[in-house]
Amino acid sequence: MRISVGIFGWLVAVLISQFAFGQNQQNPHDVVVATVGNEQVTLAQVQVQLRATLGKRSVTEKAKPILMAAAARQLVNQLLVTAYLSDSKHAANKDQVNLRIEQLTNELAKTETKLADFLKQRNQTMDGLKQQIRWQTCWSSYLKEHLTDKNLKLFFDNNKNKYDGTQIRVAHLILGKAPDNSSDAGKLIARANAIKALIDQSKISWEAAVKKHSTSETSRDKGGDIGWIQRYQPMPEVFSKAAFRLKLNEVSSPVETKFGVHLIKCLEIKPGSKTLSKVKKQVSAGATRFLFDRIVRLQMAKTKPRYTGKCPYFDPDSGKLVNQQ
Repeated sequence: MRISVGIFGWLVAVLISQFAFGQNQQNPHDVVVATVGNEQVTLAQVQVQLRATLGKRSVTEKAKPILMAAAARQLVNQLLVTAYLSDSKHAANKDQVNLRIEQLTNELAKTETKLADFLKQRNQTMDGLKQQIRWQTCWSSYLKEHLTDKNLKLFFDNNKNKYDGTQIRVAHLILGKAPDNSSDAGKLIARANAIKALIDQSKISWEAAVKKHSTSETSRDKGGDIGWIQRYQPMPEVFSKAAFRLKLNEVSSPVETKFGVHLIKCLEIKPGSKTLSKVKKQVSAGATRFLFDRIVRLQMAKTKPRYTGKCPYFDPDSGKLVNQQ
């Protein structure tokens, strides 16, 4: 049965059965996968977060470590944000947390469900619930204060080409990975940097560099031209993000995607015409991500998260996946 809990809809996801990973036989609630100051993230919390994200979709063995690491990082980042806001008026006090739990209990009672059963169905503890309420309360309060019409307009004006429908025509020089994906990315990046240096120093033209070095048969004879793109389509995010930072005729630093390492050149810019009122929802989501990431960076400088290796995680320094269990 799926339970709707009104204002606590963010707590309600697809019912969670046992979602075990690996061969760890310990109770997931007792397995600490990360700490942020005095706060802990458990394996059970990672499982709950992942199941809420996936819904009914299945997980392949190859994707499982990456998805678990992403879920762990999201929970860690929430704790970092909570810690950052803990000394401000946005922090949730004990009375607020208890009030939310009382409201949730009353909502559940309408479906003849007890809070204990609700937690059991979701493989969640009371401490985990309180932690989640603290996070949601302080973050909602912070966003209410900062996502004003004035701030959204400022964010839109500073990031207009991401939201107003701007298109850019781009070319790329790609150093492709081997078919078995065994190419050393570091070597490809070093090679791309060397080629970019020659281009920047006018020792070779862009077109000549593409023809000589690019592994793309479809664009090599066209100066690498791959046509018009928008900010969020159709290229991979890392490619589009780098491309939309470029000025006209500027060449990017090396950008790595699953296809290889790219140098990107901006050939032409076609400004968009969408106004803030037309894309306010997207702008609000972008501003929310910006604020969240900014706070995480600020707090991480003061409170570095520590991972135990009991669950796959992304190394905070390198960003690389560490698949320990």
